[in-house]
Amino acid sequence: MASPAPRQQHQQKAKLPSPQQHQQLRKPVFVTVDQLLPGTFGHNLVVKVVSTKLVMQRARPGLSNARQVRISESVVGDQTGVIVFTARNEQGKS
Repeated sequence: MASPAPRQQHQQKAKLPSPQQHQQLRKPVFVTVDQLLPGTFGHNLVVKVVSTKLVMQRARPGLSNARQVRISESVVGDQTGVIVFTARNEQGKS
């Protein structure tokens, strides 16, 4: 009696881009404070930090490692205006 051929499993491996196919990064486009609109994100700004204050710092409930959640607000601005920037965790460290 012949035994059935072993079943081969084909797995898709993630393709890594070769150095020739590496994506080129785009140059950042910087905007000023007066060009910002509510609800938008992903902007590059050059601003001066006027003041910073810690709003909240506490441990996350229900997690065994008790990672701290830290939220701070900074008043930042440039020659066109001033805004409040909300930073979370590592973003708010100076």
